[in-house]
Amino acid sequence: LQRHLEQGPGRAAQLHQLRRYTAAMKALLVGGGGGGKGEAKPDSVPSLAVYLEKEGCPANAKRFFRLRLEETLRANLEGKRVLEFPTLHVAVLPEDAAAFPEPEAHGEGA
Repeated sequence: LQRHLEQGPGRAAQLHQLRRYTAAMKALLVGGGGGGKGEAKPDSVPSLAVYLEKEGCPANAKRFFRLRLEETLRANLEGKRVLEFPTLHVAVLPEDAAAFPEPEAHGEGA
């Protein structure tokens, strides 16, 4: 992800559109002023989250699994139904959190 947010010739317009993600990525790399691994970030520091759409939900009631960034992709997908080409959504928290409702705990793997 960091590679796509780096500055370069002819990328100013694209980076302007992605400025929220760039700021969150910088905060993630700096660690949010915490102890080096980024734990215990203050609410004012934006953070990135990656979501996977839950399969089998109606179009008007989409649900999303929040992937753990410290885990591997395999560990994150374990027990979840994944179709051929899953879409991962990158969100800046806390402002984008409402756009990605999480599934109820009892039907999580379906």
